[in-house]
Amino acid sequence: MKIIQGSEFEVIMSAVNKLVELVKPTYGAAGNKIIIGKGFGVSVLDDGVQIAKDLELEDDAENYVLKLIREVAVKTNERVGDGTTSSLILLQAILKEAMKSGKSQREIVKELEEGLTEAIFMINVLSKPIKTQEDLEKVALISFDNKEIAKLLADIIFKIGENGLIDVQASQGASIESEIVSGFKTLSGFVSPYMANDNDKCVIDDAVILTTDKAFYNNAEIVPVMEMVVKSGKSNLVVFCKDFSGEALTTAILNKIKGSFRLVAIKANEQDMSDVALLTGAKHVLLDTKVEPTDFGYAKKVVSRLEDTKIIDGGGDKVGVSEVVNELKKDKLNEKRVANLTNSVAVIRVGAKTESEAKALQFKIEDASNAIKVAYKGGVVAGAGRTLSGLNTSSKILNSALQYPSKQLVENMGYFEMTDDIIDPTEVVIAGLESAVSIAKLLLETRGIIYDIKQND
Repeated sequence: MKIIQGSEFEVIMSAVNKLVELVKPTYGAAGNKIIIGKGFGVSVLDDGVQIAKDLELEDDAENYVLKLIREVAVKTNERVGDGTTSSLILLQAILKEAMKSGKSQREIVKELEEGLTEAIFMINVLSKPIKTQEDLEKVALISFDNKEIAKLLADIIFKIGENGLIDVQASQGASIESEIVSGFKTLSGFVSPYMANDNDKCVIDDAVILTTDKAFYNNAEIVPVMEMVVKSGKSNLVVFCKDFSGEALTTAILNKIKGSFRLVAIKANEQDMSDVALLTGAKHVLLDTKVEPTDFGYAKKVVSRLEDTKIIDGGGDKVGVSEVVNELKKDKLNEKRVANLTNSVAVIRVGAKTESEAKALQFKIEDASNAIKVAYKGGVVAGAGRTLSGLNTSSKILNSALQYPSKQLVENMGYFEMTDDIIDPTEVVIAGLESAVSIAKLLLETRGIIYDIKQND
């Protein structure tokens, strides 16, 4: 172990600057990109959160600080799916302006907290609701400077509505296609991050579904279920259950590593399991009942993370679903459940001439799609950093930091005319600001770093 005390802020600022200076050129719709090489693979990206996740620094201490800084981008992305680069720029700006102020750490933190509260109130006052599909296109153009794609995204998301779900996936072709299918989202995610197979999420196609009141702790409980699935000719199983841990979890992870069988376990409540069974055609298995081959349901695709799970195009009886929905509509208390059971999913398939181009395009479309959806639900404010730069809070530190995003956008894009057509989703602006201030306060309060030293090969 090694300890740094007395010069810890130099280490912190060095890590912040290395990350932010790398991602700053990708801010906005300019299309500037970063090449990332990992092993034998290479990616060309302009997505702030992906760059932050892939970056590793040579200095051990800086690298541990980097892991903390990543939270700014990751938390912003988890909350609203966009605005990650802006939040990192704000973090660097707040720390720079804090150091210029000459104030004590306690004074700075208190000032930032008060300024943030005022800023959020002002942003919400300035927010305006989305009224037309053209408004959604304006949002898309800020994230993706391509009118044709912006129109496609705005059109499909306008159709699915503010409660609709989005699934961006790779395409075998060289074009961008879309369709609308049925979907469902539960706020329960997979039981272990080791189940992920695509960055921080697990994507399973052609999924067999089991919902049960049972808990799985050992091989005697889960292996027979896996064998039933294999005998049916499938190799992907999603289990919604009361608990899944111990030997059963180890078996699931080992099979994933081997590539022989993919099992994703999700701890869910009774209501969610009932709805999943309905939408996928599964027969809910009670605690004291044996699992039979006829109990399984089906979904064309399942996307699970630690926070939530999306079921896309379930194999349940559509007439049966409609009958349940009509019954639920009789009571206003069921409005949220009805909305979830009748959700539409915008499936957007992204292709390009090369794999690297397709991957970069996929991340960009995910950001734009998320921005449109958040704007649809929570409204918009003036974009290109204008809302932030126009705020006047009681915090001089925060006010100065809020000027940085618009200045960086001008630097990246060159001169461009600021018009009312340039808008940002309200929640994206707020989420980025809250994440930046939260981590800035934590770093400003740091008075030492203790870390492991990497051993030489």
